[in-house]
Amino acid sequence: MKKAPFLTILYLLFTFFSKAQLTISPPAGTPPFCSATAYQFTGSGLPGTILSIQWKSNPTTGVNIATPNQNSTDITFNTTGTYTLTLIETNSTGTTDSAKYVLTVNQTPTLFVSMPGQVCLGGTGTMLYVAGALTYTWSPTTALIVYANGDSANSNPTSQGTYTYSVIGKQGSCTSVAKTVTVSVTPPPVPIITADFDTICAGNIAMIYVYGMPSNTTYTWTAAPAAGLGSNSGSYSYVTPVFSGSADTTFQYFINVDIYICPAYPTYTVNIVVMPCNGIEENFSDLALKFFPNPALKEIIINSPTENATLELYNCLGEKVFSEKINSKTYTLQLDIPMGIYELRLITDDKKNYCSKLIKE
Repeated sequence: MKKAPFLTILYLLFTFFSKAQLTISPPAGTPPFCSATAYQFTGSGLPGTILSIQWKSNPTTGVNIATPNQNSTDITFNTTGTYTLTLIETNSTGTTDSAKYVLTVNQTPTLFVSMPGQVCLGGTGTMLYVAGALTYTWSPTTALIVYANGDSANSNPTSQGTYTYSVIGKQGSCTSVAKTVTVSVTPPPVPIITADFDTICAGNIAMIYVYGMPSNTTYTWTAAPAAGLGSNSGSYSYVTPVFSGSADTTFQYFINVDIYICPAYPTYTVNIVVMPCNGIEENFSDLALKFFPNPALKEIIINSPTENATLELYNCLGEKVFSEKINSKTYTLQLDIPMGIYELRLITDDKKNYCSKLIKE
């Protein structure tokens, strides 16, 4: 057998080792690929000094190659589908090689978390809802009851304060970015219940009102038939007690307030005393100033018993915050004042005083 010349063997060895051997290495462990997530890919195997590098993707839509001319690069696939990565390299010997890597990208779930309601300390808590994935994990789980696959949970801390929860969702092998939600826990609001007059003359009207409560409060009013309850719902009620007899009579009115997320409130009682007055004009509700609405937000319309009078408004500290002469029986007062309880007074030219309480919302 004829032996190959030494130079021929060297040529064959050089050709073998200089032959392209380029490969693409995916991230460690070759995880399932998910959209909107950066993955590092690295080229290796081509000998010699690398002179040029180029990464390509097919299709290109939604693909972000961070450093397309580096041997190692982060690549993000923003949409699902099957992609073919191609790496082309040329070394110092003039050898050019390419390698391909085919992968399938799954959808990374995007979470949608509902805004929580206010938590009333000692009440039923607030529900937290999340959508966009198949299963969910909440943390921390302190004062949190998680239902079913985690798409809903009830937060009901036992102490006042602010609590932050985090939730992640999974869909197949893909995990969402964490979403956070903040829950605020406050004590139950305290209703303030009062009447414009706690003593009236027979045949007159008084008004009882409740303030200091949020808009989602419901009200239930009850009283004996003779008490003349004007409304059995709402934050205020006019009452016209039916008086018979010659002695002062006390009428009772019962108010229940309810906020569905708060613990149960007690029943509140307001007493109105009706006096016979014996035909003598008393400075009770017969001299009450008539106006509406009450409570009021922007303005009130006043029905004056006379055309010429002085209108005054006092705050709860007894300070006069408004005064003006009026010359009409109907007057509109703009309420450019802070929220609170005020006393509205009307002084006629013959020195009669009419007054009523006003609630500014």
